[in-house]
Amino acid sequence: MPTDPPAGDPPRGVWIDDDEQLEKELEADDLNVRRGKADEDITRVRAKQNVTKKYAGEKARRHSASAHETLSSFAELGATDPLSAFRLMGGLAWEEVSIILRSDGMVQITARDKSVRVSSAQIGLVDRGGSGKANRLYALLLGFARGQYFDSAEQKDRQLLSRTRRTLRSKLGISSDPFERKTESGWKPRFSLKDRTRAADERAERNAVHQPFDDDKQYAKEGDEAGRWLEENDR
Repeated sequence: MPTDPPAGDPPRGVWIDDDEQLEKELEADDLNVRRGKADEDITRVRAKQNVTKKYAGEKARRHSASAHETLSSFAELGATDPLSAFRLMGGLAWEEVSIILRSDGMVQITARDKSVRVSSAQIGLVDRGGSGKANRLYALLLGFARGQYFDSAEQKDRQLLSRTRRTLRSKLGISSDPFERKTESGWKPRFSLKDRTRAADERAERNAVHQPFDDDKQYAKEGDEAGRWLEENDR
């Protein structure tokens, strides 16, 4: 036969005959369970956030180190090859380029807001045989700088123009043709090209310092049609 519950307050969840009180107890238990799960979820989220922050920080440090290494590489490249500055310019066109052949054997190149001065050898205008003399590419550019058009049916001359084209493209990183064909006259450069090779002589003359000099430029002999062309057209 059933026994009566013990006197006093019954333990939680035991001997509860009141339905309303039982429902309150169940709701409280359910709330505690939900709170516990919420606390666990918050703990997991915070842990994940900490991991994410740590990963993001590490990634940022690696990116910063990589960027520093890249900038250092660019700086080293610029120190050894000043022309690399032009190869790094996006969408650079020949019409933006200015080249000056200087009296000291240097070549000044300007594009946009960058101007560098390099030796003739650095831009491929010196004989590769070790003579140190200007090669046929230099003779061709000098002729252009002095207002001459270049037009020849000779195979060697066409090869010279092609070789000059490849050299300029390679050095400055511009893929389009640096020369354009003028139908009636011949080829002309698409970039600005100036001759300042006689500047020192002109300054000396203005200052009335009369010293004998030989203005007859000697170019490296390579079956030198370009040199002869320059001599014939240099007025």
